[in-house]
Amino acid sequence: MMGVQVLTILFSLFMAYLVHLNYKRKLLSKTSFALWELLWAMLIIIVLFPSILDPVIETFNFSRLFDLMSVAAFAFLALFSFHNFVIASKNKQNIEKLVRKLALDKENQPQENKEEQEEKEQKEKDKEKD
Repeated sequence: MMGVQVLTILFSLFMAYLVHLNYKRKLLSKTSFALWELLWAMLIIIVLFPSILDPVIETFNFSRLFDLMSVAAFAFLALFSFHNFVIASKNKQNIEKLVRKLALDKENQPQENKEEQEEKEQKEKDKEKD
């Protein structure tokens, strides 16, 4: 086994461990956990048995397994970059809606509440000065 193969297997095992930890911390859903574990397991299998992909290499006229893996890695990164972009855009919209709602709620408070809020803010400022 070549050094690159050993490093790839060690990396995949480490990443599978990180996926497991994040699942235990409830940062990943069962579906995400299963998909990521499957991905790292598939990488280990491909590294151990590279001839599995020979039919794919021949079908798409790649000259080496490395070429196929490079194209697959690029496609994977492009897919997840786009996915992250969409999620970030949704989060930005949700934050803007929330800020707008909070600002309008604060503006529409009855006058007494506004005065109480201003007094609280003034007391906090006075405490900070002391």
